[in-house]
Amino acid sequence: MKEMFAVNNNDIFTYDFSTLAEKCGSAVNATLASMFLRYSNGTEELDKIKSGKMEEVISDLINSDKVTYAEVYKARNFLKIAKISEQYIKDNSSSNRNNHAEYDYEWFTRFYENAGTISNEIMQELWAKVLASKLNDASSVSLKTLDALKNLSEADAKWFEWICSRSFRRITRYFIPDYEEFLKFYRIKYDDILKLRELGLISTDCNAVHNLNPSHEIDAVCDNTYLVLAHKNASEKQHHVSMNILPFTKAGNELASIISNEASHQCLAKFGKILKEHTHDDYYLHNIRYIRNDEYFYYKDDLMNIYDWE
Repeated sequence: MKEMFAVNNNDIFTYDFSTLAEKCGSAVNATLASMFLRYSNGTEELDKIKSGKMEEVISDLINSDKVTYAEVYKARNFLKIAKISEQYIKDNSSSNRNNHAEYDYEWFTRFYENAGTISNEIMQELWAKVLASKLNDASSVSLKTLDALKNLSEADAKWFEWICSRSFRRITRYFIPDYEEFLKFYRIKYDDILKLRELGLISTDCNAVHNLNPSHEIDAVCDNTYLVLAHKNASEKQHHVSMNILPFTKAGNELASIISNEASHQCLAKFGKILKEHTHDDYYLHNIRYIRNDEYFYYKDDLMNIYDWE
């Protein structure tokens, strides 16, 4: 196996990161080991880390003047975030955690370096959700998302969470409708959009559109996890129909999926009404049964009249 790091020529530290995670009991413990065991002989401290006695390891290193207080500050913030993430994983009864995942050493070390500077409790909660998502699914959070997240203030994070409650999803990709009526109704200003672009959460493409099915078959447009908005060509002939959108970036999509703050049914119905005014086609709301292979399966009853009151 490729050697990731070595400490005092002790064979136990010549594993790649995924193997070290198995030896340490978790990727979190392996991250701590890679950060701190370069200061010690390794074996005894490794056992302490595996047993959850990281504070004891830190105290020993402080007393022996082997680490700085800045490093201890990072480690303790990381430990707080890791502890919160453990609770998120436990609370997620539908979790499909992969205990044999190939963990990315670069991702976890970068997470450690960035999360270690976060002492704000609200932001620690968000970082913990990101870590829990990564531990459940190794492909769920990219390095780009970490780069975007490290630049978010508490105010930025709260605003993006609110924006997520006014966004919709098409399979796995999120967007905000780019219609004046929608933005004005929900008090989303142009400066707000610019801010999200600067943060790397919304695409800089100013003319993004999504083409709808021109045939007379019912076509799924987007959803809010529970309901799907469907479109049907209402004219006698097939015609080109598109909707204007403000698409999220890769980082925005991943964070939106983790935050999971869905738009209301009324918000989805409002968007359907706006699309109807612009395209003169028919739109319906249906309860989702499931999504498979990027295809929506839903119940036939139309719920548009029930939720079209906002």
